[in-house]
Amino acid sequence: MRIAQLAFCAALTAGCTNLEAVRSISTDLTLASESWETTSDELYNSCRREYRLNHQIADCEADKANALGLADATEVLRIYFETLAAAAGGDAFTVDAGLADVTVSVSRISGVDPAQVDAVGGLARLLADIVLDAKREKVMRELIEDGGANAQLVVDSLLKDHIAALMRTRLQTERVQAINFYDDKFANADLPAGVNPQDYCRDRLPRNAPALQFLLVEEFCRHDALLTEREGAIADYEASLNEASRALTELQSNSARLSNAVLAERLFAIGADLRSSVRNVEAAFD
Repeated sequence: MRIAQLAFCAALTAGCTNLEAVRSISTDLTLASESWETTSDELYNSCRREYRLNHQIADCEADKANALGLADATEVLRIYFETLAAAAGGDAFTVDAGLADVTVSVSRISGVDPAQVDAVGGLARLLADIVLDAKREKVMRELIEDGGANAQLVVDSLLKDHIAALMRTRLQTERVQAINFYDDKFANADLPAGVNPQDYCRDRLPRNAPALQFLLVEEFCRHDALLTEREGAIADYEASLNEASRALTELQSNSARLSNAVLAERLFAIGADLRSSVRNVEAAFD
């Protein structure tokens, strides 16, 4: 795909080459942000799974607020990237004027930094103020020069540093509760005491073990495998955010010379890496 893109661009003028590169990477970033929105649900879903095992949890409202705030932050990013792609491609686009309200939900994310909230709000205000009938080069310049820093802060600080840590902590908490819960169930089912429940996922039970023991081990191991898959997905989530950050750095550093053919090649390469990470994230949460 990347070879085809470069071949296509080589047939165009230098200016078109890089508008195509900006359009392409912006489209990739739009798709990536959609996968980040899907990932946001895991904060709430993890709490709901633990809720069924741990009666000390009163509710999952805090994690629900985290998930909603994250979904709104990534929605702003999605619209930002989508608008940039449309401007680069000369396509018509519209922007939701109510975007500025998202800062309320983002501010409710546990431990969120005011600067992270301000970055989302600044990006939302920029999008709301975009002049829709302006020349696309002017829109692109405004989006990159005026919005790039806020977009990068949201990607690097809010999503990669803060949200990824929240997700890891949430999954680790769920895993501890799952082990404690099934450890008690295994003891009641006369499985040997002092054995880590995870060991049963590696070693088979004797053929003559009671059916209840088989069922409990199968149930626990499915849960444990799901958590392992989700934990691996966080690494892919972070990888996709790293690639998004690279793209934003390139766009901001070269905003005055988007006709540079070397930039186009770098953006296409970043896009290929980004798509690979996004596929892994989507597969884990499918």
